[in-house]
Amino acid sequence: MRTRQIMLPVVLLLAACTGEKGEPGVSGKDGLPGKDGLPGTDGKDGLPGTDGKDGLPGTDGKDGLPGKDGEKGDPGTSKTTVVVHLRDFSSGADIAGASVVAEPGGASATTNASGRATFQDLPTGLYRFTAKAPSLVLAGNTMTASETVAVTSDWTSAVAGATLDFELRIRRYDVDRLNLTTLHTKDHATFQVANCQACHGARKSELSRDPAKPPFHSLGATTGGHASVNCVFCHGTVDLAGQFGNRSGATFRKQVDIAKACLLCHTKYPTSFCVGAQCQ
Repeated sequence: MRTRQIMLPVVLLLAACTGEKGEPGVSGKDGLPGKDGLPGTDGKDGLPGTDGKDGLPGTDGKDGLPGKDGEKGDPGTSKTTVVVHLRDFSSGADIAGASVVAEPGGASATTNASGRATFQDLPTGLYRFTAKAPSLVLAGNTMTASETVAVTSDWTSAVAGATLDFELRIRRYDVDRLNLTTLHTKDHATFQVANCQACHGARKSELSRDPAKPPFHSLGATTGGHASVNCVFCHGTVDLAGQFGNRSGATFRKQVDIAKACLLCHTKYPTSFCVGAQCQ
C-alpha cells in the first residue's frame, strides 16, 4: 500500500512536463575511416577443370631426300642340275643306255651304267622328262630287245643352285605275259645269265645312298670280288613262289648256294667275312 502512494505523483509529474517536439539537429560530420582489418585466411583449392579438346592435327612434313644407292650384290646363279635315275618298273634294275629328253628346251642325256642321266646348267624353271628304252620280249629262250617304250615324268620344279635327283620307272616288259617260273627254273634253257641281266641289269655298277657302303653286287668291282662272278654262280636256284608279287629280294638272298658261292672265298662265313689270308 505504501508503494502505490509514492509512485503515483511521479507519473503525474512526468505527464505534466512533456512539451512539443523540437526541430531536428544538424547532421554530424563523417567520421574518419577505420584502419585496415587483418588479412583473411587462404580459401580452399577449387575443383580441377575438365580436359580440353584435342587440337587439330598438324600438316604433313615434307618428304625427305632420297637415300644413296646401296652397293651391288653378287649376281646369283640361274642354273640348275637335274639327275634322272631310270629304273625298270618291275625288277627295279638300273637301265643303262636309255635316252632322256627334257621339256621344254629339248636338252637330252643318256643314262650311264648306274641308270642315271645328268642334265647340267639347265635354266631354272618347270620341267618334265621323257625316257625311252627298248622293250623286252621272250624270243625262243632269250629275252630280246624289241619296240621302244617311253615314260614321262610329272612336271617338277628345278631350283637355282640345287641338284634335283629323282627316280623314273619304265615298263619294259609285261609280267603277265611271261612264264616267270620257267624263266627262273634251274637247268631250263631260259635260266641263263643273259636273261638275268636283260631284266635285272648287270648290277655291277649299282650305287647305294651311302657311298661308303657299296651294294652287295658291286663289291670288289676292281678286285675280282662279287662283281666278277655271274648271276647263276650265286643264284643257282631261284624259287619265285609267293615272292615276285611283292618284288621281295629276300628269297633270292636265301637261295644263294652258300657252300658253292660264299664259302669258296669267305671260309669262316657267317661268323666272319674275311677272305684268304685275312682268315689266318
